[in-house]
Amino acid sequence: EESTFTVVDPSWPRALPPSLEGLASFGTEVRYGDSVQLMDRQGRVWVQEGYYAAPRPREGLKPKQEILQIFRKTQRGSKMRMGDTVRYNENRIVLEATTAKSRKRRTIMNYKRGTSRLVGGYVNCQGYGKPMLFTLLKDSGLGSDYKCNLEIQIKHA
Repeated sequence: EESTFTVVDPSWPRALPPSLEGLASFGTEVRYGDSVQLMDRQGRVWVQEGYYAAPRPREGLKPKQEILQIFRKTQRGSKMRMGDTVRYNENRIVLEATTAKSRKRRTIMNYKRGTSRLVGGYVNCQGYGKPMLFTLLKDSGLGSDYKCNLEIQIKHA
């Protein structure tokens, strides 16, 4: 399953303007270890609801409800270090999550009970399930509600 997200700086206002170009840090490189938010085409970001992560409209959320994502590379022998630039077409990327309430970093995982008939599973950052590996792709120009050059596609690897 593919999803397209706009990389959003957590310090930006809750109600984003139609163009992000005037905002501080617009157009800067995203680096491994940076805390960012991934906002989907409907303006939703990830929040923690009980044990699971769910998309909710960013407007109206309190910052402590939001999950911040941190990119981390998983390949053994990789020369990537924290602080290196995140690049398109990189794969085996793990997203770590943190919240304003708890600065502890946890890997975003996919959880499904062994007896469940559910296809897929639930996204969580509570340590349940198997780590989800992602590939970062440049958005193919499908369009977004926000005029921005920081769109990426995340494809579950």
